[in-house]
Amino acid sequence: MHCEQLGMCMAFVRSVLVCLWKSVDFRGRAPRREFWSYSLFWTLTCAFSSYLLGYQGSSAMKTGNYAAMLGSHALIVLLPLVLLVPFAAVAVRRLHDIDVSGWWLVSASVPIPVVGLVIVGAQVFCFARPGTVGANHYGPDPLGQIRGAARTPP
Repeated sequence: MHCEQLGMCMAFVRSVLVCLWKSVDFRGRAPRREFWSYSLFWTLTCAFSSYLLGYQGSSAMKTGNYAAMLGSHALIVLLPLVLLVPFAAVAVRRLHDIDVSGWWLVSASVPIPVVGLVIVGAQVFCFARPGTVGANHYGPDPLGQIRGAARTPP
């Protein structure tokens, strides 16, 4: 593995660990890398859990061991749900980074399908936008030192 690839892997792991560490912290700001890294981690965890759920279900159908299946299903179903709390926290911090209230995340649960889809699309656009340069209502720039270093002449 090349040094650049290793650095990207370490940045991914570091971002996921920061999200897990700040799992109930809805204050402050989160840069794009932190949000998208945790989004990928959560999506892969859900996909892997779904795969295990299907595999366990088919194994239990063959063997008839439904009691063992029930315990493993509880773990497989609860893991993505538990990891949803840090996802909500990093999403709110990401919205704060673009100087938007975290309450906009709740708007994605609108029960009207077309309106909900439009709101989710707008949120994805917001999550992809660069954050506010400098401090905003929600705290200092999480990339302040990096951005400051990039603007310094050589």
